[in-house]
Amino acid sequence: MRSLRLACGIVLVAARIAAACPSLVAIDPVFCPSDDGSLLVDCLDSSLSVGDYCEGDGECDTDSNLNNCGVFEVYEVIDSSCPSLRLIDAADCPVDPNLDPCDTAGLVVGDHCEGDGECGTYNAAGNCGIYAVYEVFAAARASNTNGGSGIRLVDGLDVYEGRV
Repeated sequence: MRSLRLACGIVLVAARIAAACPSLVAIDPVFCPSDDGSLLVDCLDSSLSVGDYCEGDGECDTDSNLNNCGVFEVYEVIDSSCPSLRLIDAADCPVDPNLDPCDTAGLVVGDHCEGDGECGTYNAAGNCGIYAVYEVFAAARASNTNGGSGIRLVDGLDVYEGRV
């Protein structure tokens, strides 16, 4: 484990600022780049903006075993006001799948919404007839995702280090 020794004997262990991570959604494999993501920057790259793709290897809570584009884990940067979403199974489609868009404020865990390209949704998914219906599985991210100090260890724990 890497560490940085500061003045007065204080050690910070491989910390990162949570705000440096963008909000991300794993892309559908139909949208994989022609190189499957081998030339993409990692998901911590400061040049990323909404709509950009990045390659995740565990940074920013990405899944290093996702392999949604060949052997690469490709994510799209989305607006931080978007909730985390997943397509629902066709068997779970509501009677009327014409729902509020997935970027509607106030969506909570368990809500269904219609995806038309917002928040990383794929409007041609057609899992509910002609509609792409998603379920919210995590609320929209705040700028400080860990609810603590704003500094997180690589494994996501809050940093509360003292003298060595």
